[in-house]
Amino acid sequence: MAYAEFSDREGRCWRVWHTRPRLAEVLSRLPSEWKDGWLTFECDGDKRRLAPVPRGWEDFSAPRLDLLRRMAEPAPAGPTTSDPLRREERASD
Repeated sequence: MAYAEFSDREGRCWRVWHTRPRLAEVLSRLPSEWKDGWLTFECDGDKRRLAPVPRGWEDFSAPRLDLLRRMAEPAPAGPTTSDPLRREERASD
């Protein structure tokens, strides 16, 4: 699994990884640009998602990863079990 860590402009440390959906219930609900997966960004309980996944993101600089993070959609807060995308992210974690 591709994984990276970087610091944003405020100095917060983020983890980012490529989440690939495996659950049929998730695949059936996803828009086409999300079917090949998404980038999951996580920092201190803040989680964001970006799709489609940019080619070569694993080699991006910290400022470029931070730009992607700012473009990513915030994940809804709440228990893991209520969000099938979170279950996929936990399986990839």
